[in-house]
Amino acid sequence: MKYGENISLQIMLANKTYHQQLFKILEDVDIHHHFHVILLLTRQGGRTTQKVLCDQLQIEKSNMVAIVDLLEKKGYITREINYRDRRGKMVVCTQKAWDIVSTFEDAFHELEDNVVHDISWQEMHNFLYVLRRINHNLALLGNPKGVAIK
Repeated sequence: MKYGENISLQIMLANKTYHQQLFKILEDVDIHHHFHVILLLTRQGGRTTQKVLCDQLQIEKSNMVAIVDLLEKKGYITREINYRDRRGKMVVCTQKAWDIVSTFEDAFHELEDNVVHDISWQEMHNFLYVLRRINHNLALLGNPKGVAIK
């Protein structure tokens, strides 16, 4: 059985609708469209390179520069010298970024409560497992060395 077209449509619709609802919840947050950068950065201990952010979020370098510029201008991050590679900069969370993480987490919990109310934990576990496998397989397609991007 071929699922390609249906997978594509369902993932696109779920992504679009999920983020529309999430952005409604976060409409008062001035950086709600870039929440994923702050979340990843805090999960990395509050500091990492732009390259790591680009790789993990699959964002082009030029787009990431614009996002980092905006986040820096709004006071969520700073740039510091990367002593391991002076050509690059470290992106570092400010206290303002750490403070906003709980707002993002609350938004995810609120959305999750409304989205999974009739889905069992086993179905959700299986869904996430399959989605991770699909992402892993897609990463292998785009990586000529056959090594998945985590």
